[in-house]
Amino acid sequence: MDVSEIKKEIDRAPWGMKTAIVEQYAAVLGISKQKLYRQIEKRYGPSRVRKKVQNKIDDELIFKVAQLKAKSMTYKGRELRTEDAICLLEERGEIPRGLLKVSTVNRRLRQAGFRQKKAVARFVEDFSNQVHYIDFSRSEYISIKGYDSLSGEYLLELNGKSLNLKNKEKTLALWLAGLRDGKSGLRLVRYYVATGENVYMGLNFLQWAWFREEDAHPLRYAPYYLRIDNGAVGSKKEVTQLLEALGIEKRLPEAYNHNAMGKIERTWRTFWQRFELYILMEKGEGAILTLSELNELAFQYCVKEAEEKHPLYRNEKKRVIYERDLLAYPPRTFDGDILQLASWPLRRKVGNDLTFSVDNVLYEAPERYLGKWVLLHRNLRGELVGQGEEDGQYFEIKEFRPRAWDNFRRFKDTYREKALKSYEEKIKDAREKKKEENRKLLKMKPTAKNIIPDSPHFEDERSKMKDERFLSVDAAKIYIARELNARSYAEVAHLFDELLAETLEKEKIDTIIKILKQKEAI
Repeated sequence: MDVSEIKKEIDRAPWGMKTAIVEQYAAVLGISKQKLYRQIEKRYGPSRVRKKVQNKIDDELIFKVAQLKAKSMTYKGRELRTEDAICLLEERGEIPRGLLKVSTVNRRLRQAGFRQKKAVARFVEDFSNQVHYIDFSRSEYISIKGYDSLSGEYLLELNGKSLNLKNKEKTLALWLAGLRDGKSGLRLVRYYVATGENVYMGLNFLQWAWFREEDAHPLRYAPYYLRIDNGAVGSKKEVTQLLEALGIEKRLPEAYNHNAMGKIERTWRTFWQRFELYILMEKGEGAILTLSELNELAFQYCVKEAEEKHPLYRNEKKRVIYERDLLAYPPRTFDGDILQLASWPLRRKVGNDLTFSVDNVLYEAPERYLGKWVLLHRNLRGELVGQGEEDGQYFEIKEFRPRAWDNFRRFKDTYREKALKSYEEKIKDAREKKKEENRKLLKMKPTAKNIIPDSPHFEDERSKMKDERFLSVDAAKIYIARELNARSYAEVAHLFDELLAETLEKEKIDTIIKILKQKEAI
C-alpha cells in the first residue's frame, strides 16, 4: 500500500481536518483508522506532535470579562471591546495586570460559546381573537411638516428625516400603533401625532381596531387576552380596569425576554420596508400627505396584507383562517365608548357635612355614608360614579351646593340618638302605666285615734268614749298586739279570739289588756 499521497494530503490539511481525512481514506481502503496510522508511521516514522500546553488562565477570569462585555451589550446593543474590558478589570484590581491577552480571551470566549445564538420557540394560538398583540413605535420615513388650521389636519412629509414640530417644549412626532392577531397574523396599523406613547392614543386605537363599523378588513373584534408591554399604556391602571370590564386578561411579557413581544415588534421592520419605503419611492422625497390620507393608505395596505399566505399554514390566506375561526368561536363586540370604562377608583372619607373633595372640588355623598370611606370611579371622560367601600353599592355623585339659610334639612337620627329616644320612651311608658295602675287602686284612709286626755277637765269626754267600738276585727287585733308589746297578735290570740267573736267594744278589750299587764308586773 502506497501511503505517500495520503501522507501529503494529511500534511496539507488545515487544522482540525487531518483526522477526517484519515477516516475517509481508511474507509476507502477498508481498514481501520489505527491501522492506517501504523502504516504511515512504518514508512515515515512516528509523527512529531507538540504536546498541548495546559491553560494557565483560570476560567473565572475569562468569565469576569464575559460579564463586563455582556453588561455593555444591554446599552443599545453595543459591545465593549475586549481590550477595554481587560483594562477596566485591571484598574479595578479584579485581575492581575498583564496576565490576560486579547487573543487568548477572545479564543476562550469563542470556545465557551459567548457568540452562540439562543434558540427561539415558535408558537401559535388555538384560535383567532384568542390573543392580540399591541405595540407602539416611531415612523421611520415620514415626519411632521406642519399643521393646516383650515382643514384641521397635520401635514406629513415623505423624506425619512427627523423634521419635528415643537409645541410647548415637547417634540411632536409621528407615532404608529399596531395590533396583530396571534393565530391568523392579521394586522392593523394607524398613525398618530403625539409627543410620545400615551394612554389616550392607545385607547383611541383599541376603540377603532376592536369596535369600528364593518369594512374591508375583518379584524374588528375583542380578544380574550391582550399582550402588551409595561410601557406608558400597559402600565396605566385605567387600562387594566378597562380590560377587566371587557373580560380581557392583560398579559405582560416575561422579564428579560426580548422575544416575548416578537410577533408584533418584528413586524415593524416589515411595515417600514413594504409600506413606508414603498410610498416614499412611489410618491418621491418631499411629497406631502395629510394624516387622514396616510391612515387610509396604511389601512389599504393592511387589507392587501390579509390576502397573503400564512407563514405556517402556507396553503391558506390569513383572511380565510380568521373568518373560519369566527364561525367556530363567535366574536365578541361592544357597542359603547371604552373611554367610559377606563377608570380607576379614588378613595375618600365622607365628612360630617356629607362632603368629600376631588381635585379641590366638593361633592356630596348619600347620608348612609356619613363618616365612612367611599370609592370614586373616575374615567378618562372625567365622569364620576360613587361606590360604598363596605356595602359595594353604587350612587350618583353631585357637586356640593350649600342650602339657603331658611331651608333647614333634618337628617335621620343616628344609632345613638335612636337608642336614647327609645330609652326615654320606655321610661315614659313605664311611668304612665304606673299612674294608670295607681288610679285603679282604692286608697284606704287611716282611722285616726282620738286622744282623750287623762284629766279631770275631760272627764265628760272620757265618759262619752265608753261606748267606743273598733271598726273591724283586724283593727282590734292590731291594737291588742301593740298594747301588749307582742310581736304579733298570734302570741295572744288564744286569750282574745272568743272575746273578739262576741264584741269589738274597746272598753271590754282594754279591761282584759289591763289584767294581763298587771299579771306581768307581778
